[in-house]
Amino acid sequence: MEKVALLFGLMLFAGLCGLFENGMDAQKYQPANPPIHVEKCETVECIEGKIVACEPAEMNLDNDQAKLYMKVKGRSSAGDCIVYLRLDEISSGAIPEEYQMFASGIKGADMTCALSQSDIKFLQSGEMPDKQMLEKCDGPLKSVIQLAISAQQ
Repeated sequence: MEKVALLFGLMLFAGLCGLFENGMDAQKYQPANPPIHVEKCETVECIEGKIVACEPAEMNLDNDQAKLYMKVKGRSSAGDCIVYLRLDEISSGAIPEEYQMFASGIKGADMTCALSQSDIKFLQSGEMPDKQMLEKCDGPLKSVIQLAISAQQ
């Protein structure tokens, strides 16, 4: 789960807004059976466990740099675990000065990921490359993270 934390960290250094359109396959990113009950997690361990089990849950992750909303939606018809992420707030100190003008465009950027059981195990190992993780996702937040990765290279 360190890679999930790393992706969140990379997101904080994104300097451009996520207003890019992606060819999202709507069916791929929808749970086969929408959940009746969604548990509210209060700890990172709780949400990590829900991702591993692919059980519906949601959590607001909050630190001094950013506020992120995460929701485990359940399994798709293909068996992938659907995880939704949205950046609700980001501190101005988390964005390089030359990109401050884009800060308002980053807020609200989101993405949905479709993770197979093997993806989740690989993610847990801490060895899944960021680019490989992002291949499992779609949405404006993915574009923001990709820009942050490119800027660091």
